[in-house]
Amino acid sequence: MSLFGVKWRDKSGCWASKDYGSWCEHYEAIDLGKKKGQYCPFHAPQGSKGISLTEFNELVFKEIDRCRSERKTLDFTGAIFEGDISFAGYGKGNSFPPVKFDEATFYGVADFEEVFFSGDTSFEKTVFAYKATFTRAVFEGKAYFFDALFNEEVEFNQTEFLSDVYISFGSFKKGAQMEDVAYRGKAMLKRPIVE
Repeated sequence: MSLFGVKWRDKSGCWASKDYGSWCEHYEAIDLGKKKGQYCPFHAPQGSKGISLTEFNELVFKEIDRCRSERKTLDFTGAIFEGDISFAGYGKGNSFPPVKFDEATFYGVADFEEVFFSGDTSFEKTVFAYKATFTRAVFEGKAYFFDALFNEEVEFNQTEFLSDVYISFGSFKKGAQMEDVAYRGKAMLKRPIVE
């Protein structure tokens, strides 16, 4: 099979599935060699996906749309986002399904501005290497930011948490902007580190 000109093989052969679950099993893995292993496009190391950033982001959006149409929780556990990505098209009329970004890494700007998260949302142990913005985002379900690492600026300006939000042991290397944030449920902030 060829996807964007890259030959993928060995369905369910993503080496990361043993650590992050089988959510990527419907994607075939690309073989990166004996020492590097084989990975689906979401777990392939940065710079080894064999497709352009635009093509990768298109796969991300297709996965979001697939999970929403199948009414499943979107699972990007362990995914490697190797460049800038904007989720701006996922507002209230076209919302995110419940989603897990646990242990994912964003190597570019992560733009969640005005995104509507329709269910529980988890960013446990997520790494944001560059700027992240959640300005005017709405979290309808519970939001979890356990041990999330923000290496650059993060914005939560005018963000609405309609249910509980949990931020614990996270690290905000360049601080966090949180102006006019609305908390409708419990807001539990446990030992966030602001450097």
